[in-house]
Amino acid sequence: MTPTALLKTHLRPYRSTLVFGMAVMLLEMLATLATPWMAGAFTQTLAGGISKFALDTTGLLALWAALLLVQFAARALSSYLFSVTSARVMVDLSRRVHDHLQILPLAFHQERRTGELLALLSHDVTQISHFVAGPLAGLLPLSILLLGSTAMILYLDPAFGAAVIVLAPVLVILVKLLGRQARPLATAAIREQAQSLAVANETLGMLRLVKAHALEEVRQRAYREQTGVVLGLRRRQLWLQATLTPIVYLVSSLVMLGLLWWAAQRLAAGLLTTPDLVSISLYGLLLIRPISGLGGLYLQLEQARGASQRLLDVLEQQPEPVHVGGVPLPPLRNQIGFRAVSFAYPGRPDLLQSVSLTLSKGETIALTGANGAGKTTLVHLLMRFIEPAAGAIFIDETNIADADLPSLRRQVGYVPQEVLITHATVRENIAFGRVDATEQQVLEAARAAMAHDFICALPEGYDTNVGENGAKLSGGQRQRLALARALLNNPQILILDEATSQIDVAGEAEFIEAARHARAGRAVIVVTHRPAMLALANRVYRLEDGSLTEQAQA
Repeated sequence: MTPTALLKTHLRPYRSTLVFGMAVMLLEMLATLATPWMAGAFTQTLAGGISKFALDTTGLLALWAALLLVQFAARALSSYLFSVTSARVMVDLSRRVHDHLQILPLAFHQERRTGELLALLSHDVTQISHFVAGPLAGLLPLSILLLGSTAMILYLDPAFGAAVIVLAPVLVILVKLLGRQARPLATAAIREQAQSLAVANETLGMLRLVKAHALEEVRQRAYREQTGVVLGLRRRQLWLQATLTPIVYLVSSLVMLGLLWWAAQRLAAGLLTTPDLVSISLYGLLLIRPISGLGGLYLQLEQARGASQRLLDVLEQQPEPVHVGGVPLPPLRNQIGFRAVSFAYPGRPDLLQSVSLTLSKGETIALTGANGAGKTTLVHLLMRFIEPAAGAIFIDETNIADADLPSLRRQVGYVPQEVLITHATVRENIAFGRVDATEQQVLEAARAAMAHDFICALPEGYDTNVGENGAKLSGGQRQRLALARALLNNPQILILDEATSQIDVAGEAEFIEAARHARAGRAVIVVTHRPAMLALANRVYRLEDGSLTEQAQA
């Protein structure tokens, strides 16, 4: 897909609005083009002649006033229609990008900073929507003015019109030559703006760490340096914008003055009448507007093309391998089987080498091993966050590679090491993965996670807002809230991925008691180094050098 095709796709639903807006613009431009003709006719009546409209001075001025009213009404309506369309395109495009980002594999997000992706939604989408209200809306009236003014001049004086036709392309070439740096500058500015947003996002996301290490000045300096780069590029862009249109306006005005001097000579020679000279002069002034306006349109077009290319780079990324019409996965009945599974991250040696493992329903196993051994990778393969290089994973008789992805993930309750809590109420956090959950289901999940008592002790119970990332809760409380969320769907498979590594002994004890209560009737995988968590398992496996070996329990 090209940037033009991307824009066409999002403009297609609003074709009728755009066509109507262009028709209104056409009406405005016709009224505008009639103004110099009216001026010539008015001059003729002042000279005692009969106007081309067979009207006296009063009638001519009344008609002129009517034309001005038409111009005003048409300009207001067309501006509104194109602005509304611009806003709709911005919303549609931002929704498309937002939705596409969600279905891309985790590997894509792990390679990019969150701030860069946020810049797509905030900056790049806005640039494209501005194209609708700017260059797209301005192209038709400027084209009509250019062609209409030239045609009228050609009608009034063919020699003068021929000179305009010869010189106009020279000015268009001048616009392209002066604006040839527009796209590289726009691309660089968008890229660096995204980087500045990424720096700010990282600072705010690690604010506790920044404060703990007294790094405020370091982060402030990093942000100042990055925004300084943005400012430098923006200054170059603004200088180009500030000079291109005036330069083109100056050159086209000087050219027009030269042509008017020539027209004056033709008037003196009797080859042109005074009313026609007045009309030609005003059409010449109208002609300057579209030619000089080309500079601004060209810059906006290049900026929109740069933003479109960045969006296309993301939209063309392949989403997760969700098989349309995949096998709906029934609830786990017997066991999960890893069969000779191998995996390697791009550009790195094999992390898992022909790993085989069987886990029965109602059983708990623990995975241990050094950091980076591949424990979390193994459970990510089960959830199909990533795909194995070789081998297969089966739930009962179904290869999960052939399964409907949502039906697979609905069977898994996942409690990661880094608990993700939204800035919302306790109830909303528990129901995060199932927004249609009833009050009773939320309460049952909280009780299953042994979180009900501490929730009731909060100032507003289940309606308590827990703050950004659960800042108003203790580590153990956050983990039990995450466990309640995982249990809300009554999953057949429960994964506890280093779930107690960031909480104290008391919090760990509370969580283990909740996990012991919640594991009944489920296949449970515990990824941990902690002895107390290992005690939950029926079997313990150590992952080392890509191989899995069963360990004797203490």
